[in-house]
Amino acid sequence: VIHNVKNPISGISGFMSLISSRTAEPQTKEYCAIVSESVEQLDRANVDLIAFVHGKPPALELLPIDTRELVSAYIGKVTETYRHAGITVSSGDIPSCTIKAHRERLLKSFSYICTNAREAMPDGGTMKFSVEISGGFFCLSISDSGCGMPVFVCERAAEPMFSWGKGEAPGLGLAQASMIAAAHKGVLEIGSLYKNGTKVTIRIPISC
Repeated sequence: VIHNVKNPISGISGFMSLISSRTAEPQTKEYCAIVSESVEQLDRANVDLIAFVHGKPPALELLPIDTRELVSAYIGKVTETYRHAGITVSSGDIPSCTIKAHRERLLKSFSYICTNAREAMPDGGTMKFSVEISGGFFCLSISDSGCGMPVFVCERAAEPMFSWGKGEAPGLGLAQASMIAAAHKGVLEIGSLYKNGTKVTIRIPISC
């Protein structure tokens, strides 16, 4: 099924390029560019999912990235987004260092963690970002004031297809975040207390 998604993705991308090349209308070109970018993101997600199914971290081109710029921009984005859900986002000082990373995929891992945190706070709450440089690693922790997880759930939270208290949700978010961390030669750590929130930390080695 996953492989069958590739064909319509390629078709949409091709027709968007064709439409864009045959119109002189700026707004139409802009819309085509937006659709094309979204299709490219879907294609990359499909590639990641294939790698995920095979249990292998995706092969990524890792480039030097400043952590302060990366995290600050992301926090600014989620602060506005989650305000409407009654979630207050806070952060401390964000130290600057350089890591080798794939920006889009690393940001995606942040999103998986934040989505998990948001789902744990359906009535609102607080989400805190904290960053430290420790033992040669850039460490980003995202904490929430949600319902937390029992020990047995916390121990399996990053397992593919494991889900608890989410109805029919597939349970892929933290598992994919863990795989993205592994693709950066890093690790995902999860700590939680039932009814007392969760803290997820992603550790990425600092670039020498």
